[in-house]
Amino acid sequence: MRANESIKVPESVSAVMRLLEDAGFECFVVGGYLRDSLLGRPTFDVDLATSATPEDVIRSLTHYSVIPTGIQHGTVSVLTDDSPIEITTFREDGSYSDYRHPDEVQFAKTIEEDLSRRDFTINALAWNEKRGLIDPWGGQSDLKNRVIRTVGDANQRFREDALRIIRGLRLGAELAFHIDEETSEAMYSCKHLLQFVASERLQVELNRLLVGENALSVLQKHTDILFVVIPELACVDKFRYIPDTEYNSAPVLCDATMNLGTNLNNREGLSSSSLLDTALLRMSYVSEDIALLCNCNSSRHVASSPKEEVASLCDCTGPCHVASSPKEEVALRLAALLCDLDHVAEVLRRLRYDSATIDRVEKLINFQNEDLCPEKRSVWRAIRAYGQKIFLDGMRLRIAGERAVTGYGEIAPGSVSVGEPEFLSAAGACEESSKTPPAFVWRNQAASACEESSHNTVSIEGSKPATVAIARIANELIRSGQILELKDLAIDGHDLLECGYEGKEIGQMLELILEKVCVEGMPNTRESLLHYIDDKRDKQMTAGS
Repeated sequence: MRANESIKVPESVSAVMRLLEDAGFECFVVGGYLRDSLLGRPTFDVDLATSATPEDVIRSLTHYSVIPTGIQHGTVSVLTDDSPIEITTFREDGSYSDYRHPDEVQFAKTIEEDLSRRDFTINALAWNEKRGLIDPWGGQSDLKNRVIRTVGDANQRFREDALRIIRGLRLGAELAFHIDEETSEAMYSCKHLLQFVASERLQVELNRLLVGENALSVLQKHTDILFVVIPELACVDKFRYIPDTEYNSAPVLCDATMNLGTNLNNREGLSSSSLLDTALLRMSYVSEDIALLCNCNSSRHVASSPKEEVASLCDCTGPCHVASSPKEEVALRLAALLCDLDHVAEVLRRLRYDSATIDRVEKLINFQNEDLCPEKRSVWRAIRAYGQKIFLDGMRLRIAGERAVTGYGEIAPGSVSVGEPEFLSAAGACEESSKTPPAFVWRNQAASACEESSHNTVSIEGSKPATVAIARIANELIRSGQILELKDLAIDGHDLLECGYEGKEIGQMLELILEKVCVEGMPNTRESLLHYIDDKRDKQMTAGS
């Protein structure tokens, strides 16, 4: 983009900028809105930087509601018809004794001084109609070359605010950018400072990192930083796949700190990858399009943002599963990443996740232990037990897990027991976990009777035929309207009371009837259901006499 080229900003923002400029102050678009506009990415929230003090802003914008959201740091929020606009006075920060917030803030005179305190070059840009693009740190070049680089000395930037470490990883994941070598080394050197960052702030950045399109590459290259945020994962990394050698009759999974490993059946294609490598790959696969289960050209739900770009599980007549919400997608990525750990809820509570997210993650992980067969009744019961959304996301996780371990043989990790860390310390967590080695389950595909019924199903590379068959059966059940609730039945509890049922018998009979309707195709009419109840009651009386 040329320095004199205009960018599009909402008219409500332009109006605020004009009022400040007419009052004699400079005002610039800064931050993520400008960065994403230059990249041609969808962008919404606009931040402005100005030479006006907060008091000047309030006096200049008399027709607006101005909220002093961060006035101690020179920031106010202006309420417009479109959305709030954050306006911050040019500033230069003092020392950061807590590795997070400046001890004092001094207002600066120029936009160049303000940009020099920012985190990364791609965020150290400013623009207005009069002066065009202001780029004193080469941010435009780094955007073009897709590089994450700090403004000035990288170690100093991270010592000032340790949250910038995770933010840099998040930007690399979201934008699919490469992290500059010097910046990456400084992240590693300063990673211990993350213990001073509030868990809530870490969680926000972690969520966006996990759903980023380049999350796998970023996390693979910066696992040591991930271990500071979630030290339990360092324990998973200790257990590694060891290939066959002339000294070993079978491959082993061993603790990297131990001489002995768990002997497993002989498999080909094992590498020295760890369980963490498998977890990261599983997390990457879990977002892929489950429409691969079938070959069709049907219409699909189109997500409104990259975070929602999760395809539906569909068949040739149309979509069955609407894409997950961003919050549900975060839960799915967390489940994929943490699937090999015990006490997942404790990890998530430490990171201040809400109870709904924790519950969803636990259910997705528990679903992986369900013994499902590619048979209509088995699949229907699982959907009934977990609910349609959890079931379908659970299947995505199961398929992703199978694909992730394919390169290392059909070895499915169980759980790694770890003690609750008292602080963010990978070493401390690993020392505790080494007392309890992980359990591993050998899944013998040939021995499964369920596999035999899946030979006609469409395959997914790396996934078991039985798993694909289960997904197809679920697809058919949903598409054909066979996933009903008790409220959808033509009768209810009052009808069963009149038929002589009491207490728990009523709920049990309704569940039985629901399964008969959904799985066996019994007509869902009042006449048919009451006839079935009478017939069953007669048989019970005859058997009891």
